[in-house]
Amino acid sequence: MNTFYIFGDSYFDDTYYIDRSQTEKTWIELLKEKYSKKYFFKNYAKSGTGPHHSFNIFNKLLFEKNKIKEKDIILFHISGTDRISFICPEEIETHVTTNIKYDFIKKETYCTVDEYDKLELTEELIKTKTFYDTFRSEIDFLFMNMENEIDFNGPKYMSFLYAVSVLYDVRVILFASDVRGKFNNFSKLNNKNFFASDFNLFDLSFDEIFDIEKNNVAGKLKFDNRNNHFSKENHILMLEYIEKIIKRESVEFFKFKRNFKKSDEVFNVVLGEKRSSKKDNTKFIYE
Repeated sequence: MNTFYIFGDSYFDDTYYIDRSQTEKTWIELLKEKYSKKYFFKNYAKSGTGPHHSFNIFNKLLFEKNKIKEKDIILFHISGTDRISFICPEEIETHVTTNIKYDFIKKETYCTVDEYDKLELTEELIKTKTFYDTFRSEIDFLFMNMENEIDFNGPKYMSFLYAVSVLYDVRVILFASDVRGKFNNFSKLNNKNFFASDFNLFDLSFDEIFDIEKNNVAGKLKFDNRNNHFSKENHILMLEYIEKIIKRESVEFFKFKRNFKKSDEVFNVVLGEKRSSKKDNTKFIYE
């Protein structure tokens, strides 16, 4: 059998359950159930990480271990390219990735743990702040030297996956949330092996909220109460969407459900307006 590989962050992480008591299965679980007789599933998605983490794994599978074979399927989410997977204890990896930021406008790094209320600080967050303070000069040096590389990596990652689909004869299904310019129209390159979705997952999950309530949570640090950032209605639709792509059916007019949730149903806001980096839009908290 061929293998179905999954790479990404909390949108694809099959261990990311905010509320495991929710009886409805996630679209990832349903996809596995439906295709388990056709594919082995390998899910390398990890909550709070970005493409730096994903491609560290993907490149080893592709070039060093020669694991990726013809007719395999690769499902990929390219999220924030500024999510750097620093070498740190595994227990704080997600916190380090999501709380250490670079302000592309002010040209400086910062740690969002500084803005938490002391009563909200967990042991992992305290360790994250200690890590940042200990290695701040090295972190600053990295971002200042690699700023443009980090900022514009999204289109390069997309182009690389397109090349892989052609040269290795594998199916690539791509969601990209950190693109710009004409790369927003990357779906023009879609073919029998490559599919770039026009949907931005960050936008889809945020658009579940009633439009008139979006300002209640926009730009604020918050817990997302949903598994994989989707309500059950859109888990079902996501499964349908992915299946159509696998079967090479048209999704030109496909729609997800929008504008149907109150903001406090979806998010628990922890802090008000946060320091803004131009790449820091979602501000999820990962536990």
